[in-house]
Amino acid sequence: PVAAASWGSSCIIGTSPLSRSKSNLPQVAPAIAGIGVFRWDINIREATVLGLVGAGGIGLQLEASVATLAWPQVSVILLLILATVVVSEWVSARVRKAIT
Repeated sequence: PVAAASWGSSCIIGTSPLSRSKSNLPQVAPAIAGIGVFRWDINIREATVLGLVGAGGIGLQLEASVATLAWPQVSVILLLILATVVVSEWVSARVRKAIT
């Protein structure tokens, strides 16, 4: 949480809005980084599901391969999706560990 006292006191002494936001950035940077990594992880998973329902994304090629019964291609796509999810989990865990 951003300290309300620091905001009010910086307004009284006449600092600019930019300097006030710079002074509060260290307080909110871990939360912003955590939310960003969390959304990135969710977006990777959602892209697969959206592709399966025909809206584009990672799952679109998977859907096309399943429709043509190209099982070797389906297995490669599933392994790539799994690898992408594992790498994203690893990156998000490293970022979460770094910000705490």
